Amino acid sequence: MNYKKIVCIVIFALGIAGIIYAVHGKYRIASARSDVSSTKNFFQDNPVSNFVSGSLNRRIDNYARQANILLAVGIVFVIAGGTGFVYLSRKKKR
Repeated sequence: MNYKKIVCIVIFALGIAGIIYAVHGKYRIASARSDVSSTKNFFQDNPVSNFVSGSLNRRIDNYARQANILLAVGIVFVIAGGTGFVYLSRKKKR
């Protein structure tokens, strides 16, 4: 097998791993958001609770941004690796 095909397979596999990790992270982020909102609902109309929940939501947003970037990079890697492998497989040998 050509080393270029191997590189394409590795890029494809990294993309799949990135997508899986990003989806898992998004699930964890959704769980954290629900925990924060349920805790905030327990202490309604409390200024300290509003401050703490706002701070926690900002921290969660940072992780959500990272998960979205990882998902986008994973999709790009899957497309690039798959396209490269198909292109190299169909390329006529001289």
